[in-house]
Amino acid sequence: PVHTPRAYTWHLSPINSIVEIEPQLREIENEILPEAEIPLHIHSMFDKALVSYAQGNYAEVIEVLQKDDQTSEERILSIRTYANQGKIDRALQLCEMAIAADKLNPGLHYLYATILQEHNQLDEAVASLKRAIFLDSNFVLSHYSLGKIYQRLGNVKSANKCTENVLEILNTCSQN
Repeated sequence: PVHTPRAYTWHLSPINSIVEIEPQLREIENEILPEAEIPLHIHSMFDKALVSYAQGNYAEVIEVLQKDDQTSEERILSIRTYANQGKIDRALQLCEMAIAADKLNPGLHYLYATILQEHNQLDEAVASLKRAIFLDSNFVLSHYSLGKIYQRLGNVKSANKCTENVLEILNTCSQN
């Protein structure tokens, strides 16, 4: 599938500093990598997996989604399930497979970077975030996460540039 950059629908006020971003990150993250809504009625195995995920019944999620021809949503739910269980190696493996099947999905690159950070593989996380940004230059969470990694690595100049990018993107979105 081809992924095109999309317009975001945030209703944010102008942001003047990185500190003002923190309270609004949840709204942004939910739009970029939304948690699937819990279905009122279970019509599919994926719906069943979502309910199990929401209940923290990760073993059932894995059992329900155990198939080779997973959709992108099912792959992401499987990856998140393994990551939530602390099975980082398996989550990374699944993420690599998902990216191989859908190279142009910036959300997958961001998810992969997030898991890499948990595994303390910061250089690889930086590379994955850069790929996400290349695919969608307005992917604010990727800019933000990249800045946090640079900050952690002591690369102040790059961290500041990422902060500037975050502020520019969010302020542009809030004007629309």
